[in-house]
Amino acid sequence: MPIISPTADDRLWSEYLECRYRNLYAPFNLPRTCTTSELDAPRDRPGILHRCTLVDNTVRAVGRLDIQPDRPEGPSAQLRYFAVDESARGTGIALELLRELEGLAREHGAERLWMEARVAALGFYTRAGYGDIGEGPNKWGVIPHRVLARTL
Repeated sequence: MPIISPTADDRLWSEYLECRYRNLYAPFNLPRTCTTSELDAPRDRPGILHRCTLVDNTVRAVGRLDIQPDRPEGPSAQLRYFAVDESARGTGIALELLRELEGLAREHGAERLWMEARVAALGFYTRAGYGDIGEGPNKWGVIPHRVLARTL
């Protein structure tokens, strides 16, 4: 299952954003505007790395890294918009994508990876070696999060 950057191909970029939407926001009937941030345009920009996993040439898992060299905790990266299609969960592609993103974070000088993880995904991240370091936001009033981190 290849893990690639979707930024150079319009079809892949559209599928990448659609995977974000259908997994992260559609279940809560949230608008498509939740799917992107100002850091997604332009697609290719320093310090923002997008990756997706293809299964049968279709995007089934996605994630974005925001490289943050000047955080008080030391050089870090934030994992954002990490999502895996329900039909692909339990197949190992989520962990494979997470490990790929961790490697990219290290390559860009990060010593720590952190995220605001949905409470529903805590088991996955705990098994992957992340520690719960505190309460996170309750986004849109319907998606509770915890802040997790791991030394790389």
